[in-house]
Amino acid sequence: MLLVHPTDIDGAPAAASPPRRAWATWAVAGLAASAFVVDRVACWSLEHGGRLIGERAGRAITLAVASSRCYRDADRFQPWQPWTSALIHDGWWQLLAGLAAFLVAGRAVERELGAAALVTAILTLAPISGTAAILLGGDPGIGGVAVGLLALMLCRRPRARVQWGVSYYAVTVVGHVPLFSLALTDVIAGFLAQDAARCLIHHQATPWASWLAAGLAGAALGFGSRRYGPRA
Repeated sequence: MLLVHPTDIDGAPAAASPPRRAWATWAVAGLAASAFVVDRVACWSLEHGGRLIGERAGRAITLAVASSRCYRDADRFQPWQPWTSALIHDGWWQLLAGLAAFLVAGRAVERELGAAALVTAILTLAPISGTAAILLGGDPGIGGVAVGLLALMLCRRPRARVQWGVSYYAVTVVGHVPLFSLALTDVIAGFLAQDAARCLIHHQATPWASWLAAGLAGAALGFGSRRYGPRA
C-alpha cells in the first residue's frame, strides 16, 4: 500500500538538536485514535441495545470522552470537555486529516522546544479551540489543536516548508521516498480548505471559530516562544 503524506517541517535553525522520536506527539495521536475507536464502539453498542458494551458503561464512555453529541447539552456538560473534545471526531476523514496535520506540527514543536513545551501548548490550545466550537458551532477534533501548532511554527519560522513523501507499507512502513516540499502557509491553507470541504459534503457547521481561536492562540505562543532557541 502506498501513502503520500506530509513528513516534517524543515528550515530548523542550525543550532537545533538532532531529530528525536517525538514520543509525546505520538502518544497524543495514539490517544486521539483510541478515543475515536472507543467512542464509536460505545455508540454502536448503545444503538444496538448494549449488545457489545452494557448500556451503563456505554453512556459513561461517551460522556467521559466528551462526545460531540453531549458537550453542547448544558445538563450533560462537564468541566473537562473543552480539553477532551479535541479527541473526538465525526468520522475517519476528520480523524486522519487532523492527525496528519497534528503529527507534522507536533513533531516540529517537540523537536525544537521539547516535550514539556508541546504538552503545554496542547493544554492551552485544546480548551480555546474546544470552547470556541462549543459556543459558535463546529466540531474541532484534534484539527483545532493542529491549526494552533501550525500557527505557532509559522510565527517561529515564517519561511519554513513542509516536506512530503510517499511511504510504502507491508503491515508496517518498509520504505519512504521524499517527493517535494510546500510552503507552510500553503499547507495550512490546504488543511483548512479540505476541512471546509468535508463539512460542506457532510452538511456540518464549518469550525471557523475553532480555527480562528486556535490560530490566534498558536500565533501568540509562537511569538512568545521566539525568545527561546531550539533545544540543546
